[in-house]
Amino acid sequence: MRLGIFGGSFDPPHLGHLLPVIDATEALGLDTVRFIPAGDQPLKAGRASASGLHRLAMTERLTDHTVILPVYHQLTVDEQSRVIQSILQAAGDL
Repeated sequence: MRLGIFGGSFDPPHLGHLLPVIDATEALGLDTVRFIPAGDQPLKAGRASASGLHRLAMTERLTDHTVILPVYHQLTVDEQSRVIQSILQAAGDL
C-alpha cells in the first residue's frame, strides 16, 4: 500500500490544501493519503483558533468521498503535537 501523509493545522482546511494532495496522489500513485490535523498547533501557540475537533470535522467535510482520510490521533494527546507521533500511529493501523 502506498500511503501519503499530510499534516497541518487546517484552520480552516480549504482547497489550497486538498488540490495539491489530489495531484500528488495521482502523480505518485498513492492508494490513500492521511490528513493529520495538529492537536496543539505548536506553530500557532497563543493565537485564537478553532478547536481540534472542529478542525477535524472541517477536514472530514473537505475530504469527503476521496481516498484522503483525516486522522484524529494528534487530537487525543495532551501534549504538543508532532506529526511523527501520528505517522507511527498510522503505520500501526495499516
